[in-house]
Amino acid sequence: MANWTDLTEDNGFNRLAQTHRYIAAACALLPLPVHIQPIRNGARIGDVIDDIARVAKIIDENPLPEAVQASVFTSCTYWLAAVEVFANYLASPAEYRANAFAMLILDSELSLKMATEWLASEANDEIDNG
Repeated sequence: MANWTDLTEDNGFNRLAQTHRYIAAACALLPLPVHIQPIRNGARIGDVIDDIARVAKIIDENPLPEAVQASVFTSCTYWLAAVEVFANYLASPAEYRANAFAMLILDSELSLKMATEWLASEANDEIDNG
């Protein structure tokens, strides 16, 4: 999506779903894994939002370095904000809302990168030592 001013309902939902999958994959790698239901046809958006909000609330219960906890928390928070901005965009399209949505989705993905790399490294260490 090179031009965010061309944001549509379909490509917005696709980006939310893609980032949601990234967050769910990271949560599956946590020392105390957190299950996030996948976004599928017929999934209730409220349930999906509640899952991500729950992760943000309980991430500090996982035995992780503080920076990894912050990475997951930040990613979830940006994703939740992106959902809100996208809903507002659909109700009243405006270029600044499309740009805000783009920024929040990208920030959610970038925030998660450090946690994903650390979690994958830890999983590989367990396989090598285990």
